[in-house]
Amino acid sequence: MNILHISGRELIEGNGIISALVPLITYQNRIDGINASLLFTTKNINQKNYEFDIFFLNKINDIKSFLLNDFRPDIVVFHELYYLEFINLYKILVRLGIPYIIKPHCSLIKAAQNKSKIKKRIANFALFNNFIDNALAISYLNEEEQENSIYSNKRYIIVNNGIEYNGYKNVSKNVERVRIIFLSRIDYYHKGIDFLMNGIRMITLKEFSDLCFEIMIYGTGKERDVEKLNNDLKGLGNKHVKFMGPVFGDLKKQTFMDAHIMILTSRLEGMPMVILEALSYGLPCIVTKGTNMYNVIRNNNVGWVTDYEAEDIAKTIKQAVNEYRVNAQHYINSAISLVKEKYSWEDIAKHSIIKYREVLNMNDN
Repeated sequence: MNILHISGRELIEGNGIISALVPLITYQNRIDGINASLLFTTKNINQKNYEFDIFFLNKINDIKSFLLNDFRPDIVVFHELYYLEFINLYKILVRLGIPYIIKPHCSLIKAAQNKSKIKKRIANFALFNNFIDNALAISYLNEEEQENSIYSNKRYIIVNNGIEYNGYKNVSKNVERVRIIFLSRIDYYHKGIDFLMNGIRMITLKEFSDLCFEIMIYGTGKERDVEKLNNDLKGLGNKHVKFMGPVFGDLKKQTFMDAHIMILTSRLEGMPMVILEALSYGLPCIVTKGTNMYNVIRNNNVGWVTDYEAEDIAKTIKQAVNEYRVNAQHYINSAISLVKEKYSWEDIAKHSIIKYREVLNMNDN
């Protein structure tokens, strides 16, 4: 089976979707009979070598000839939705009789559609509804994303994100001072940083000191969001809450290893890679429903769930610190076991191929 993944994102470190896409394709190619490649509609700005072929649209003189002769896909997977280049590409696929599916990465959930609502309604009507209607199926990251989609009645498959399990089996941590980290893009709306800050404001300096914990915020984002975060922290005047900037590579790994609990208060997510990463390092997580990991965290006892109200976020943070300090090793072991057993990229890749074949067979029938 030849699979062509298409992305409108740039191939840069720290991009959550690319961080999920690269290992998915890598592990798909380790399955006998599978040849998966990646086509970017962006320019080639990355020279890193991968275990699979990468193509760039601006380097292809004739996309029709490419699809018919250079790489004839049995199925195409579009990642995300709102890229104008996708419209031209899907029309070519339809004319050539090449089936495709769309993996929206939370673009179709109601909360995402409410952001720039008027623009998206116009774009959907003019361009993207036909793009979606002509797809064989929509590939959601989990059941929560499907249930919250504006296209919940269309044929769909579920293919989770995964994690490369690093073998942190015997992790143990000093819990004298509990460190909670927020590690994600600094985006007040998308990542719910306003909710996080409102919750932190409800916790007194005395409670931070008495419970002996701190909150470290890591990430990069647009200048206005970073400036707002710095101003909010300055106004907070809490030495136990700090913005640390972005972390990548070995420094990111060390950040996970030095932390105890991860918090993500997003309004909307597909299936955040950072939560799986945190769990793989033994960090239980505090999440909101918008992360689409709410049920996973709650049902597997690998953290705590909270509503968006400031009081509930503050209460949950304090509860998490107390319960983690009493039973740290249980949370560490449970988090690592969950990703090892259910979210390995090897298993996710195998499952994805089964699902692709299912929708292709339905199409043939």
